[in-house]
Amino acid sequence: MSTFADVYDELDVSAIRNKVSDISPYVRARGSSFPAIIFSIPEETFERQSSGVYRVQAAVEVQCLARSVQEAEDIADKVLEVVLANCLNYVESITREYDEAYDDDSVGMFIVNINYLKNYMGA
Repeated sequence: MSTFADVYDELDVSAIRNKVSDISPYVRARGSSFPAIIFSIPEETFERQSSGVYRVQAAVEVQCLARSVQEAEDIADKVLEVVLANCLNYVESITREYDEAYDDDSVGMFIVNINYLKNYMGA
């Protein structure tokens, strides 16, 4: 399984899906509304074990986007629950930011960024 598919499957659970209109890699899907989740995998490292199996570590960045602070925080809480339920994931950082509105909406976007390491064994 690809790392993207694995991360998507990890995030695409009812506890999260019920709170967002979209979960997409890199950019929000065209036509989708807020709140949404964007994720990226900027780096993967592979370490070959003596058995011939690879230990894979992927850096994952998840952005929880919403029009209110409370919505962004609620989504981030659910993402953290899911990520931390997998004992091989390690949360590295959580940051928060606000972007001014770029569309016709007067309310900007509240963003909670969650960065974690995903570890697994690959073939």
